Amino acid sequence: MLQFMEQHPGLARGRLLGPAGRARANELWEEMATVLNSCGNGPMRPAHKWQKVWQDWKCNIKKKYIRIKAHRSATGSGSPLTSELNPLEERLIFFLTPEGVQGDANLVEAGPPPREEEIDRGDEVEVTEVPDPVDDEADYGGVEAEAVTRRGQGRKLVASFVGVEEKRLDLERRKLEVDERKLQVEERKLELEERKLEVKVKKQKSFERIVQLLESGLELLEEHLQK
Repeated sequence: MLQFMEQHPGLARGRLLGPAGRARANELWEEMATVLNSCGNGPMRPAHKWQKVWQDWKCNIKKKYIRIKAHRSATGSGSPLTSELNPLEERLIFFLTPEGVQGDANLVEAGPPPREEEIDRGDEVEVTEVPDPVDDEADYGGVEAEAVTRRGQGRKLVASFVGVEEKRLDLERRKLEVDERKLQVEERKLELEERKLEVKVKKQKSFERIVQLLESGLELLEEHLQK
């Protein structure tokens, strides 16, 4: 895969733009999928899956390289990390260059001078040269320090966001507790109303029973008087 990308740096760096460039990129992804699937000792994937594999691998190695450089800078090249780059990963990093690994939008992912770089301008495709990578440790150290600072700011932002979310959840929990108490009060009121209704029903039945007894007594009295 890396060898194919080295042969087609425009595809690797996402510089095949415009209708003609996108068509060329699709052709190259299909060509790479055919090459990789024909190896016989690996998985079979469609072109879009191989594209995802390339993006994930490149991103993971970039992050690994940045961690290694940050560790060396923080420890003064002291204790090494247990996960160093293997030869294939070092080859990928050289292809991308430290500037590209750092992920600065103003810097170009460069590598060994490509055979040709396709840049789409409307319907015209022109060839341009890409400069050789320059490993300037002093400049990169500054970029690296800036990256560490950004990561620290990102952690603070995440912590702040988590704190706000915890407060919001706490308010929601308290609101639910208040609603539950209100519901309990309403249920008690309903129970009292039901009991009152039961008492009224019992009184009504008792009154009806008394009326029935009185009517029966009057009937008996009338019969007795008639005799």
